[in-house]
Amino acid sequence: MLLKAAAARPGVERLVVGRTAFYVLTTLFMLLLFGLKDVLVLFDQEWPHLYAVANNPVLSWEEVFVYLPQANHFSLATPLPAAPMADPALSQLTSFPALTLVLQGVLYRWLFGGNADAYLLAMHTLLPVAAFWVLFLIYRRYVAESWALLLAFWGVTFYRNFSSLGYWLKLVTGRGGFIEAASLSPLELSRTPAPALTFLLFIVTFYLCTRDNKPTPQKMALYSGLWALQLYVYLFNFIAGVLFWLAYLVFTCYLQDKGIKPGRVARVLLLNMGVILAVVSPLLARQLFFTTPLDWEVWQRMGMIAASAGPITSEWGFLLAYALPLAVVLLVTWVASADYYELVYRFAPVFLMILVEIVVLNLHLILGQFFQPYLFSVRIGNFFSRYLYFIPIIYFISHPRKTRFHRRGRLSQAITPVYEAAASLVVRWRRAIALAGMGLIAVVVVASSLKYAGNHAGRVGPQMVATMARFEALAQGRPAGELVASEDIAVNLLLPVLSDQETLLVSSFNNYVPEEEILERLLLFAHIFNWGEAQFLAFMRPSPRFTTFYTDNDFILSPEVLQNGFGYWLLNHHREMGTAELAAYEAMLAERFGQFDVRAAVAAYGVTAVQAAGPINLLLAVESERAAGDMVIYQLETKE
Repeated sequence: MLLKAAAARPGVERLVVGRTAFYVLTTLFMLLLFGLKDVLVLFDQEWPHLYAVANNPVLSWEEVFVYLPQANHFSLATPLPAAPMADPALSQLTSFPALTLVLQGVLYRWLFGGNADAYLLAMHTLLPVAAFWVLFLIYRRYVAESWALLLAFWGVTFYRNFSSLGYWLKLVTGRGGFIEAASLSPLELSRTPAPALTFLLFIVTFYLCTRDNKPTPQKMALYSGLWALQLYVYLFNFIAGVLFWLAYLVFTCYLQDKGIKPGRVARVLLLNMGVILAVVSPLLARQLFFTTPLDWEVWQRMGMIAASAGPITSEWGFLLAYALPLAVVLLVTWVASADYYELVYRFAPVFLMILVEIVVLNLHLILGQFFQPYLFSVRIGNFFSRYLYFIPIIYFISHPRKTRFHRRGRLSQAITPVYEAAASLVVRWRRAIALAGMGLIAVVVVASSLKYAGNHAGRVGPQMVATMARFEALAQGRPAGELVASEDIAVNLLLPVLSDQETLLVSSFNNYVPEEEILERLLLFAHIFNWGEAQFLAFMRPSPRFTTFYTDNDFILSPEVLQNGFGYWLLNHHREMGTAELAAYEAMLAERFGQFDVRAAVAAYGVTAVQAAGPINLLLAVESERAAGDMVIYQLETKE
C-alpha cells in the first residue's frame, strides 16, 4: 500500500499543480476582463481618469456622482456622511446602508489614500472576481467544475438593459458591428459600492450558512447575526437574506428531527429572530422612536411602488424564469428516474432562494407599497437567482439513472436515447460547452470595453480636460466646507467627489437634506447665472430624454442632457407625475422663480465664490474677480 501511494504521489502532485495553475489563470483572465475598460481609459493620453461626470454612460456617472462623495467625505469624525453634497460635516445613522458606507470609506480613504483611479480600478475588478469564485463554490457543491465556472461566469457578466444574446443576433443579421452593437455601459457587477460590494457580502453569507444543513444552535445564531448585519449593507440584502434564512432554518429542523416538530421549529425561529432583532435594534429604534419629519421624507424618496402595479417577475418573465424551468426540472427528475426526496433534500437552498425572489419582487402586493423591486434584480437576482434552476437539471442529467428508481415501462425505453444524448452533452462535452459559453460572453465584454474606451477618448476626455481645469481653478486652495458654484454643471458635480467643498446641485437620493432646501439651492444656482424662467423650467421639468435614464444602455450624460431635466432628477429622482400634478409642479416652480430673493439665499447658504463665463447676477455683492482660463471667478463679499 505504501509503495502504491508513493508511486501515485507524483501524479497527484501534478494534478494539484495543474489545478492550481488553472485557477490562477482563470483569476487573471477574470481580472483582465473586468478591468479592461478601465485599463484602456487609464492609458488614454488626453484624460486618463475614471471619475468622469460628463459625456459618460449613466451607470458610470452615477457611481461617481452619487456614491463617491460619501467615500470622499469619510473620516473618523464623519464615518457616516449623510449629506456629502450639502453638508460634508453631517454624519449620522440614517436609513442609508451604514456598513457599506464605512467599508467603502475605509477602502477609499485609508487603503487607497483617496486616489479615485486606484480605488475604482480595484473595486471594479477585485470585488466582482471574488464574487465569481464564491458563486463557483456554491455551484460546485452540485455540478462539475466546468458547469460551475460557466454559470458563475454568466452571472457576474450581466449587463443592465443589454442582452448578450441580442448582441450576437445583431452581428449575425448584420444590424451592427463588433463594437457598435456592444454595450456602452459597464458590467453591472463592476459598479461600486452597489452591487460590487453589497452582492459580495450577500453571497458570502449565503455560502457560509448553506455549507451545513444541520447547523448547531451556536452556528444558527452566528448566521442569524450575519444576515441581520445585511440591513447595514443593503436593504434588499437584508430582506431577501432573512426570508431565506428563516425558511432554511425550518428545513434544517426537518432534517435534524426527520420530520416537523412544531414546538422545536417555533423555538428555533424565535431564538434566531431574537438574534436578528438584537443586531438591527439600533436602526430599528431610531426609525421607531427618534424619527423626524425629514426621516419620513427621505424614506419616501426611495421610489415606492404601489400594489396597483400588479405582480412582478424576473426580467426573463414568469414563463422563462419560473414555470418552464420548474417543468424541466420535474421532467428531468422523472426521466432520470431520480429520487424526488433527493431533489428536495439536496436542492432545498435552490428552491428556497427562488421562492424568496418571487416574494421579494412582490412585497408591494403584501404591504400595499414597497421599494422598487427591480433593485433586487439588479443587485442580487440577475447575478444569482436566475441561474439556480440550471443546477438540479444539470445534476440529474449528469448522474446515472438509479436502479432503485428505474422504470422499465415502454415510455422509459422510448426516452432512453434522448436521455443518453442529453447526458452525453452534459458529461462528455461539458468542458467544450463551458469554454464556448464563456468565450462568447468574453467577446461581448471585450467589445463593450472597446466601445466604452472609444467613447472616453472621443467624448469624455475632451470635455473633462476643460472641466478639470475649471474645477482646479475654483476649488483648489479653499478652506474645507465652503460653498462655491460654477456655470459649468460638471464642475459642480466634481466638487463633492474631489474636494471638501459644498455644491448647489444636491441629489435628493443620497443626501439627508429637505426637498425644500434642495429646491432653494437649485433656484439660487439659476439666479446666480442669470437664467430665465424658460431655461429654469427646462432644467426642472421631466424631459423626454431623461425618461430613459435607467433603461437606455447607451444613455450619455452630455452637457445638453444635463441642461434639460437634470434638475428634475436631482429633486424628484424616481417620482412620476400625472398631467395635473405636473402642471401644478410647473406653476409652483414659475412662482418660486419669480419671487426668489437671491441676496437672502446667498447669505443663508454662504456662497463664497462663483465661476462664470460672463456676468453674474447684479444683485450679488462682489468683493473681487479674476480671470481663470475661459472663466472668471467672482469672490463674493461675506459678512462676519
